[in-house]
Amino acid sequence: MTVRVRGLSVAGTGLYCFAYGDRIMSRQTLFRTAATAGMLIAVPTLAIAATLFQRTFEPAHRGSSCYHRAYTAAERRHNPDLKIHQIVLRTSATNLSGGSSGSNNFGLKVGVQTGSYSYAGLAGCKPGGPGFVCTLEAGGGSFQLERSGRGLRIATRRMKIDGGLSQLEIKGTRRHPQRSFTLNRGDNSKCDNVLIWG
Repeated sequence: MTVRVRGLSVAGTGLYCFAYGDRIMSRQTLFRTAATAGMLIAVPTLAIAATLFQRTFEPAHRGSSCYHRAYTAAERRHNPDLKIHQIVLRTSATNLSGGSSGSNNFGLKVGVQTGSYSYAGLAGCKPGGPGFVCTLEAGGGSFQLERSGRGLRIATRRMKIDGGLSQLEIKGTRRHPQRSFTLNRGDNSKCDNVLIWG
């Protein structure tokens, strides 16, 4: 069987030899070549994640690390399934492992307000897809986080956020299996008002 990847022709034989162009390479040499190629692919990904993290969350950029979305009464009437009044995001100084937050592994505070009641949780985020994949603590599900214009977009199939005495579950429907929210950068006080105990 022959597999071609970007011009690389790899042919397996019973002797575990591989063809690369007009040369024969041993399995060890091939793995060494593949590892080098993998490193070359990984470096830009980490660099992109670092740049995205810096532009998105570091307070030095535009003075705020808070992202916020408030839904009006008219928007909620138009969408009866929308129980959320406000949703906010702000980075945490530590990740879920207890280390310092950085572009490859950072903590993200998630706050949701429904009427006068607030829910808050901590998510751990790592590079993935077009942005970051974030997993909420205590089995709270996960969401994709990516840039959307000057703001951020959350997309999730299911996530749960703790409210002390109860939990708020945000999930898709059979017709719309994925829920998404677009948040814009806001003053830190907007996050403070929702993250009252998170």
